[in-house]
Amino acid sequence: MLSRPYSPRPPSHVELADLLQGVYNLCLAIGLIWSLFIRDADWQRKVASGFLLFVATAGIFGAWRVSPDIALVQAGPAVIALLLLWLPVGKKWGG
Repeated sequence: MLSRPYSPRPPSHVELADLLQGVYNLCLAIGLIWSLFIRDADWQRKVASGFLLFVATAGIFGAWRVSPDIALVQAGPAVIALLLLWLPVGKKWGG
């Protein structure tokens, strides 16, 4: 009697999308955490801005393609973080 070799069931589209979303979120989290360890303040701000722009862009795209609520939940906090990141802190305004 011949047995068939083991072949794992291919993942469904939903399972694959969940896996890819998890990998995407992990990469963003690692990038944002990494930016906290950069000693040069200018580069730290630039790296954090890049990753926050990725989050905001994904939120806007998700709002367009899936649900407008995604913009509020995902892009909103990223935009607020970007604004806070680029506000002039400790600098005089006119002079």
